Amino acid sequence: MRKEMIYPVDKTKIIISDVGIKPVDRNSFEGEVFNSANFKIYILKHSDDYLYVGKTKQKIGTKFLQGFRSHNKDLNGERQAGYGGYKWITPYKNTNDILQLYVFDLGNSCTDNHTEAIEAEIVFEIRTNSNQWPLWQNEIHFFNKYPDASNEAKAILDQTLD
Repeated sequence: MRKEMIYPVDKTKIIISDVGIKPVDRNSFEGEVFNSANFKIYILKHSDDYLYVGKTKQKIGTKFLQGFRSHNKDLNGERQAGYGGYKWITPYKNTNDILQLYVFDLGNSCTDNHTEAIEAEIVFEIRTNSNQWPLWQNEIHFFNKYPDASNEAKAILDQTLD
Protein backbone atom coordinates (compact mmCIF):
# COMPACT_ATOMS: atom_id res chain seq x y z
CA MET A 1 0.00 0.00 0.00
CA ARG A 2 1.21 3.50 -0.76
CA LYS A 3 1.97 5.58 2.29
CA GLU A 4 1.52 8.96 0.61
CA MET A 5 -1.88 9.69 -0.91
CA ILE A 6 -1.51 13.34 -1.74
CA TYR A 7 -0.46 13.65 -5.35
CA PRO A 8 0.80 16.75 -7.11
CA VAL A 9 -2.20 18.43 -8.71
CA ASP A 10 -2.63 21.22 -11.21
CA LYS A 11 -5.91 22.68 -12.28
CA THR A 12 -7.07 25.08 -14.91
CA LYS A 13 -10.25 26.32 -16.50
CA ILE A 14 -10.77 25.27 -20.11
CA ILE A 15 -13.08 26.12 -23.01
CA ILE A 16 -13.79 24.20 -26.20
CA SER A 17 -13.96 25.90 -29.58
CA ASP A 18 -13.75 24.86 -33.23
CA VAL A 19 -9.96 24.82 -32.95
CA GLY A 20 -9.59 22.74 -29.81
CA ILE A 21 -9.57 22.47 -26.05
CA LYS A 22 -7.73 25.43 -24.56
CA PRO A 23 -6.95 26.72 -21.07
CA VAL A 24 -8.63 29.99 -20.14
CA ASP A 25 -6.15 31.16 -17.51
CA ARG A 26 -2.85 30.30 -19.22
CA ASN A 27 -1.41 30.12 -22.73
CA SER A 28 -1.11 26.35 -22.90
CA PHE A 29 -1.12 23.21 -20.79
CA GLU A 30 2.21 24.18 -19.26
CA GLY A 31 3.69 23.02 -15.99
CA GLU A 32 5.16 19.91 -14.40
CA VAL A 33 1.94 18.03 -13.69
CA PHE A 34 0.39 18.60 -17.13
CA ASN A 35 3.60 17.50 -18.84
CA SER A 36 4.78 14.75 -16.50
CA ALA A 37 5.99 11.48 -18.02
CA ASN A 38 4.17 9.62 -15.22
CA PHE A 39 0.64 8.26 -15.27
CA LYS A 40 -1.92 10.92 -14.54
CA ILE A 41 -5.59 11.01 -13.58
CA TYR A 42 -7.62 13.89 -14.98
CA ILE A 43 -11.07 14.96 -13.86
CA LEU A 44 -13.35 17.33 -15.73
CA LYS A 45 -16.19 19.24 -14.08
CA HIS A 46 -18.79 21.77 -15.14
CA SER A 47 -19.96 23.68 -12.07
CA ASP A 48 -20.63 20.92 -9.54
CA ASP A 49 -21.21 18.21 -12.15
CA TYR A 50 -18.51 15.65 -12.84
CA LEU A 51 -18.26 15.14 -16.59
CA TYR A 52 -15.41 12.69 -17.07
CA VAL A 53 -12.56 10.91 -15.33
CA GLY A 54 -9.63 9.73 -17.44
CA LYS A 55 -6.09 8.47 -17.24
CA THR A 56 -3.08 9.04 -19.42
CA LYS A 57 0.67 8.88 -19.52
CA GLN A 58 0.78 11.45 -22.34
CA LYS A 59 1.11 15.16 -21.81
CA ILE A 60 -2.37 16.58 -21.19
CA GLY A 61 -2.16 18.91 -24.19
CA THR A 62 -1.28 15.96 -26.45
CA LYS A 63 -4.04 13.80 -24.98
CA PHE A 64 -6.67 16.49 -25.50
CA LEU A 65 -5.48 17.24 -29.04
CA GLN A 66 -5.76 13.54 -29.90
CA GLY A 67 -9.24 13.34 -28.34
CA PHE A 68 -10.38 16.50 -30.13
CA ARG A 69 -9.13 15.39 -33.54
CA SER A 70 -10.61 11.90 -33.14
CA HIS A 71 -13.93 13.40 -32.08
CA ASN A 72 -14.04 15.62 -35.18
CA LYS A 73 -13.21 12.65 -37.46
CA ASP A 74 -16.00 10.69 -35.82
CA LEU A 75 -18.50 13.54 -36.34
CA ASN A 76 -17.43 13.99 -39.96
CA GLY A 77 -17.74 10.29 -40.77
CA GLU A 78 -14.00 9.98 -41.36
CA ARG A 79 -13.30 7.53 -38.56
CA GLN A 80 -12.08 4.19 -39.83
CA ALA A 81 -12.17 2.27 -36.55
CA GLY A 82 -11.03 2.56 -32.97
CA TYR A 83 -11.00 5.60 -30.76
CA GLY A 84 -13.78 8.10 -31.44
CA GLY A 85 -12.61 10.91 -29.20
CA TYR A 86 -14.27 12.56 -26.25
CA LYS A 87 -18.06 12.56 -26.17
CA TRP A 88 -18.02 15.53 -23.79
CA ILE A 89 -16.76 17.89 -26.49
CA THR A 90 -20.04 18.36 -28.41
CA PRO A 91 -22.26 19.77 -25.63
CA TYR A 92 -19.64 22.35 -24.63
CA LYS A 93 -18.09 23.26 -27.99
CA ASN A 94 -18.48 26.96 -28.84
CA THR A 95 -20.72 27.60 -25.83
CA ASN A 96 -18.22 29.64 -23.81
CA ASP A 97 -19.02 27.36 -20.87
CA ILE A 98 -15.97 27.14 -18.66
CA LEU A 99 -14.99 23.65 -17.53
CA GLN A 100 -12.68 22.90 -14.61
CA LEU A 101 -9.83 20.47 -15.25
CA TYR A 102 -7.90 18.76 -12.44
CA VAL A 103 -4.79 16.72 -13.26
CA PHE A 104 -3.05 14.50 -10.70
CA ASP A 105 0.48 13.15 -11.20
CA LEU A 106 0.58 9.63 -9.71
CA GLY A 107 4.36 9.43 -9.60
CA ASN A 108 6.83 7.11 -11.26
CA SER A 109 5.89 3.95 -9.34
CA CYS A 110 2.25 3.77 -10.43
CA THR A 111 1.54 1.21 -13.16
CA ASP A 112 -1.04 1.36 -15.93
CA ASN A 113 -3.36 -1.12 -14.19
CA HIS A 114 -3.00 0.61 -10.83
CA THR A 115 -3.83 3.94 -12.47
CA GLU A 116 -6.87 2.39 -14.11
CA ALA A 117 -7.97 0.96 -10.74
CA ILE A 118 -7.75 4.43 -9.16
CA GLU A 119 -9.68 5.91 -12.11
CA ALA A 120 -12.43 3.32 -11.66
CA GLU A 121 -12.64 3.93 -7.92
CA ILE A 122 -12.96 7.69 -8.50
CA VAL A 123 -15.83 7.08 -10.92
CA PHE A 124 -17.45 4.70 -8.43
CA GLU A 125 -17.08 7.27 -5.61
CA ILE A 126 -18.77 9.90 -7.77
CA ARG A 127 -21.61 7.47 -8.44
CA THR A 128 -21.88 6.58 -4.75
CA ASN A 129 -21.90 10.21 -3.60
CA SER A 130 -24.17 11.71 -6.26
CA ASN A 131 -26.35 8.81 -7.46
CA GLN A 132 -25.12 9.31 -11.00
CA TRP A 133 -22.09 8.43 -13.05
CA PRO A 134 -19.97 11.25 -14.46
CA LEU A 135 -22.17 12.60 -17.26
CA TRP A 136 -19.90 11.58 -20.16
CA GLN A 137 -18.20 8.52 -18.70
CA ASN A 138 -18.49 5.65 -21.17
CA GLU A 139 -16.54 2.89 -19.48
CA ILE A 140 -14.53 1.93 -16.43
CA HIS A 141 -12.16 -0.96 -15.77
CA PHE A 142 -11.86 -2.40 -12.28
CA PHE A 143 -8.78 -4.19 -10.97
CA ASN A 144 -9.32 -5.83 -7.59
CA LYS A 145 -5.57 -6.37 -7.25
CA TYR A 146 -5.09 -2.87 -5.76
CA PRO A 147 -6.88 -2.59 -2.40
CA ASP A 148 -5.41 0.87 -1.78
CA ALA A 149 -7.02 2.28 -4.95
CA SER A 150 -10.23 3.16 -3.11
CA ASN A 151 -8.44 5.29 -0.52
CA GLU A 152 -6.29 6.89 -3.20
CA ALA A 153 -9.44 7.72 -5.18
CA LYS A 154 -11.07 9.35 -2.16
CA ALA A 155 -7.96 11.44 -1.49
CA ILE A 156 -7.89 12.60 -5.12
CA LEU A 157 -11.61 13.32 -5.29
CA ASP A 158 -11.47 15.37 -2.09
CA GLN A 159 -9.17 17.80 -3.91
CA THR A 160 -11.86 18.51 -6.52
CA LEU A 161 -14.48 19.76 -4.06
CA ASP A 162 -13.58 23.44 -4.20
